[in-house]
Amino acid sequence: MKLYDIHYYFAKTQNSICPTIFDNMQYPWQVVKEKGSIFDIKKSEINGKIGINAAITGSVKIGKGTVVEPFAVIEGPVIIGKNCIVRPHAWIRPNCIIGDDCVIGHGVELKNALLFNKAKIGTNCFVGDSILGYAARVGSGTILGNRRFDQRIVEIKIGNEIFSTLTDKFGAILGDFVRLGAGVMASPGTIIGMHTWVYGGAQISGFIPADSLVKVRQTQEVVEKRRLDLKDVDLEGYR
Repeated sequence: MKLYDIHYYFAKTQNSICPTIFDNMQYPWQVVKEKGSIFDIKKSEINGKIGINAAITGSVKIGKGTVVEPFAVIEGPVIIGKNCIVRPHAWIRPNCIIGDDCVIGHGVELKNALLFNKAKIGTNCFVGDSILGYAARVGSGTILGNRRFDQRIVEIKIGNEIFSTLTDKFGAILGDFVRLGAGVMASPGTIIGMHTWVYGGAQISGFIPADSLVKVRQTQEVVEKRRLDLKDVDLEGYR
């Protein structure tokens, strides 16, 4: 199987709630830009439970058993499957597709993303223009960056091959069962094969093969510090 094949990252597209959008895609990253046709929602269908002060605008579909907790914000068009949990203060922006049995943590910002069934995102994360595979996990405080500093088209590099995403906004692809620890920082254009785990605090980019373990290597120096008496310090500067 070639490293850019869709099934290198997602064993079964049927593990999403919209498998047909993969049918005519040669590369998995094409889905991020081309999935707009799935959002032909004529009328909102809300079959879940919406908490007090949650704000929902635009056209949305929310499946049975899904709970949107207080103060969450959903801006349609958005599709959310069955038995999901959207925690307080989550912000789900337009063109997101969230599969069945997913969890969107407190304070998460989700933008133009596709989540396969059983994907989970921890507290205070940003996931932009990305795909999370079946049962993928994103630890708290993780950022899947979606735009280069120079605002140029995001490219995917796999070995000696370079593929254009044809868009200046593309985040990451996490294959099935990928796990990112807390505080991971992923650069735009990061793609990770199935069953790979990344230690918390790592800064990652580019292509990471399936069945890998990405470790953080750092040095820590502990030195003696002079203790300061802060009683007479003007605290105005700390406010």
